Order: sequence, then structure tokens, then C-alpha cells
Amino acid sequence: MVTKAATARAVHFPDAGPRWVDLRWDHGMAVRRRSRLPQTLEGIAADLRAAAREASLPGAERITFYSSFEAAVRGRRDDEETR
Repeated sequence: MVTKAATARAVHFPDAGPRWVDLRWDHGMAVRRRSRLPQTLEGIAADLRAAAREASLPGAERITFYSSFEAAVRGRRDDEETR
């Protein structure tokens, strides 16, 4: 006979708030809440641009990531200096 029962349930932990608990494990491992942070480089860059705008930093819209130092040098604007 196969029993179909719930394998997880929500439990409120005093210091961490509600968490899913995996009931299939003997020790009832707490399952972490899904991260809401961006998972792509462009998503991270968009968050950084928004934070820079909020802080009124100059150049907030131009925050860019490059794959290497050489790519950054090739991609720099004419008015920027190299270090």
C-alpha cells in the first residue's frame, strides 16, 4: 500500500520566521526561503544602477560589467582615463 502524505509543511521558527520543513528527512531539515535576489548579471547590474540613482551618484546609468580588464579598456568612453 502506497501512502500519499505531505512531504513538507510550514513551521514558524522564533529567530527566522516561517520556513518550509522537509518531512522526508529524519532530522526535519529546514528548507531555505527562495532568494529574491537577481540571478543574472544584467539583473544585478539593474539593481546596482537603481541603488546608485537612489544615492544620486554620478554615472549611475552607465554602470557596466566587463568580462576582463581588456574588454573594459576597449569599452571605455573617450572621456575616461585608464589607471
